[in-house]
Amino acid sequence: MLNTSLASKIGELTAELTTAYQTSKTFEDENLELLEQLKAIKQEASRPVTLESLEENFYRKKFEECSQQLEQMENKWTEEKNNFAAFKKKTSASMKELRAELSGYRRTAPHSGDQGPCLAPRGSSDPSMSSRSRASSITSDDRVTSNSREEEVSSAAGEEAKRQEEQRKLARRTEKCEFLEEHVRQCLEELQKKTKIIQHFALREEASLLMPSEGSLDKLFATCEFVQVPIVRKSSAYALMGAMFTGGEKKQTQILTEVNSRLQAVLEDVIQKNICMRSSVDTLTADNTRLSRENRLLSLSQVRTQDQ
Repeated sequence: MLNTSLASKIGELTAELTTAYQTSKTFEDENLELLEQLKAIKQEASRPVTLESLEENFYRKKFEECSQQLEQMENKWTEEKNNFAAFKKKTSASMKELRAELSGYRRTAPHSGDQGPCLAPRGSSDPSMSSRSRASSITSDDRVTSNSREEEVSSAAGEEAKRQEEQRKLARRTEKCEFLEEHVRQCLEELQKKTKIIQHFALREEASLLMPSEGSLDKLFATCEFVQVPIVRKSSAYALMGAMFTGGEKKQTQILTEVNSRLQAVLEDVIQKNICMRSSVDTLTADNTRLSRENRLLSLSQVRTQDQ
């Protein structure tokens, strides 16, 4: 009995040990992934952030968004154009049918109008027909003629109203297609402008940081009357700094204000990224500590199981 209970307990402990080993292996894999992510974040944090790279990323995102919008508008415009072509064909067929029916009604109108006068002489040629029968036949013929004319007029008016409605629909579709064409043209112009801006920044890949490579601005102002910014491959000066050193006092103040605002924006972005990375590092450190503690507990439980 005791051996049976011990065997069952050993089986349970073995199963728990296997599960714990698998959990430990999973935690180790997650720990390695987190360490790789932490290393990638540290490498990204150590990269120098320049104004050109920020502007290039910004305009690249804008270019991708404009490209997606342009593609959607082109698809929509193509769909509307196909619908307009189908509607135009349908309208043309309806117009042909209406014209054919209208011409048929116009052809039958004179025959129905001449029917009354033809019947009147026929009745008058019969000597046995009385004046009452002639009057009734003339009245019935006039009534039939007037009814047929009213029907023709009403049918012609209905066909004309239908034709006008089709023309109004066609005009609305035409206006809609013209609006879509104008919108697509504006999107293309905006996309061309963004492309020119991105090409402009791509051609300036040789430019480096805004600041000169030797010393700070205060040191350069204190030591040099006319500052010559060094031009080196892959580290040439920014055109804004050259304009600052060669322009007047008012121009220098404006340029310094612009440079200060840009540097402040870059600094705020870097601080925000550092805060996000710091929180990510803290989270990864806490996870690493927790995984190490659980690994130690699993190792101790494994040693105790082996001792028993």
